Amino acid sequence: MGVNIKPFIKDAQAIQKETGIPASIILGQIMLESGGSNPGGLSGLAYYSKNLFGIKGRGTAGSATMGTTEVYNGKTYHVKDGFAKYNSYQDSIRAHAEL
Repeated sequence: MGVNIKPFIKDAQAIQKETGIPASIILGQIMLESGGSNPGGLSGLAYYSKNLFGIKGRGTAGSATMGTTEVYNGKTYHVKDGFAKYNSYQDSIRAHAEL
């Protein structure tokens, strides 16, 4: 089961009007980055932290430490890192656009 993108369409269209970033690109990246088994087909990061894109750092609601897989010099490492946490999905979409 994939991500239900319907709840994000209006926010993606609004960001498109503001920034010129196509809503289709925003929605496609949500589908790529946020798939999981929580309600709406969302990953834990997307569902609990409203972080739709795996953005690291601090967001409008602070940060959340989660396990992740990183590749350095061809070697795979499992580490914990700080991911941005947002007050709303719109905040997450806006942060993605600003990147």
